[in-house]
Amino acid sequence: MVDKKKDFLKILGNNIKKYRDDKGLSQEALANLCGWNTDNARSTISKIESGTNDVPTSKLKIIAEKLGVSVCDLMDCSNIQEQSESVELVKQVYDEETKFVISSFIKLDAVDRIKVIERINTLLDDEKYSVKKESSGSQTA
Repeated sequence: MVDKKKDFLKILGNNIKKYRDDKGLSQEALANLCGWNTDNARSTISKIESGTNDVPTSKLKIIAEKLGVSVCDLMDCSNIQEQSESVELVKQVYDEETKFVISSFIKLDAVDRIKVIERINTLLDDEKYSVKKESSGSQTA
């Protein structure tokens, strides 16, 4: 499994570098756009591009946005075999229903994916899922 992670990080890093180069951005410029403003910001991008460092999911989304591509583009989701393996791994960790949701989601185009995410967010904003309601104690109906 370790080799697969290393391979994945290499692919991810190569894709970030490719899209960064296509945009004409330096490593430091991309780092700054993504919110890394420390003295070693360029080094952070360099380590990601070389496959040395993993990328937090929150930063991966920001990197994709700043490069004008999807996270799927960065992760090279076009490889159907890897997608299939990933969906099977999800099934092992979660359940059949979760596998169905994810395998259905990856078949959607970008516009429809956004619609699904917006709908999920709307549902989660509902009082039914609110933390306030859960923390209000054991009130009975």
